[in-house]
Amino acid sequence: MTTRITIRMASALIAACLTAGPATAEEPVPPPRGPAEALAWYAKAAQAGKADAQFLYAMMLEQGMPGAADGPDPVAALPWYKRAAEQGHVQAQYRLASLLYTGRGAKPNPIGAARWYAAAAEHGHARAQYDYALMLERGHGIAADPNEAAKWYEKAALAGIAQAALNLGVMRARDFGEDLPRAPLEALTWMEVATSLGMSGLGPHRGALAESLTPDERRIVHERSRAHLRAIRGLPPAPQSPPQTPPTPRSAQRP
Repeated sequence: MTTRITIRMASALIAACLTAGPATAEEPVPPPRGPAEALAWYAKAAQAGKADAQFLYAMMLEQGMPGAADGPDPVAALPWYKRAAEQGHVQAQYRLASLLYTGRGAKPNPIGAARWYAAAAEHGHARAQYDYALMLERGHGIAADPNEAAKWYEKAALAGIAQAALNLGVMRARDFGEDLPRAPLEALTWMEVATSLGMSGLGPHRGALAESLTPDERRIVHERSRAHLRAIRGLPPAPQSPPQTPPTPRSAQRP
């Protein structure tokens, strides 16, 4: 999700970018007198080479400042996202990838988009992990790799992205050969997670997969999906039940 920049935010943000830290009560930074001055402040901080300022300036250019004469300008935003991205700014890496993928601000560049989605994904950006997995699954901008796609879908799913859990479940219900063989138990597990995260319409698929599993396998699906959901919600693992002693067979019991 992209943060909407307003003039009200400008003084605190600019103070953080132009100084060693945010403005203090003893040294207040007055708010900008309008959109043009706010944009000029961001430009000054961005030109000083600070990645946060470059990212914020790029967002202002991409979105357009409320009340400013000029509207959104993704063409101007793109190089500033790139400067911040090259300094390791994760949000800038994701926004840059998104612009390159959609072709806003430049011609569509799926190879460049895959590169920057991968960079943001490696830094833990959940939405980038999902988008990178999608490109890997489809072979768009990068060589198709179902095993890598499944890995990144799982990371995004464990960050709470329901569509990633669904896509992973669908992938595991298919056979990609030695790279990623069909795994109905895993497929149903992730479809259960996707349903719990709000995806609808999966009943027939879940039912068909459940019928192909044994009762013990369905129990494993239930336990695994619950464990995944606890991890997504930031809850500790459920306590393990102590192993039950099997009952003594009647033939071994004393009369």
